[in-house]
Amino acid sequence: MKKGINLFRHQKRLSVSPIFILIRNLSLVGAFLTFVAFVFINSRLLKVSRINIDLLQQKKTLLEDILKQKDNEAKINFFKVKLSQLENFSQENADFKPLYFLLKDSFIKASESSTIEQLTIDNKKKFSFKINLEKFEDFVNYVNTITSPKYVQLFNELSVSNFSYEGNKTYSLVFFGSLK
Repeated sequence: MKKGINLFRHQKRLSVSPIFILIRNLSLVGAFLTFVAFVFINSRLLKVSRINIDLLQQKKTLLEDILKQKDNEAKINFFKVKLSQLENFSQENADFKPLYFLLKDSFIKASESSTIEQLTIDNKKKFSFKINLEKFEDFVNYVNTITSPKYVQLFNELSVSNFSYEGNKTYSLVFFGSLK
């Protein structure tokens, strides 16, 4: 048995055909190119999927906003309907406040004891009201007040439809007419 290694002796190498080397090199290049293509395609697919996720999130947000806007639009439409109803009512409704305050002021001038028992007014500005006065002097003062030019100019028509004197010294007048 030999105990040493001869470093000067050449060993016979197995020869590898150049075609095999070419095929091996081409396989390695092909595998490398396939790996690069795989990485590139995966990165593109990942980027496209991220874009799709972002677009879906935007779509979800926009749909939620549209639903909120529909609720707001429904509220706006409801408000428009109520506003048009209010406008129609205000056009058809006679404003009774001036008549009421006019009557109230004339009562205060006539007497502290005078009261309005009834007051009706329709949307054509036709009215009727009943007042009660306790004293004859109050009655005279009230008649003088309602016949004054300041008072008469507010009405197209003002007539007494009923006058009564009750035994407990209460004078009642019922007026009807129309406002200007």
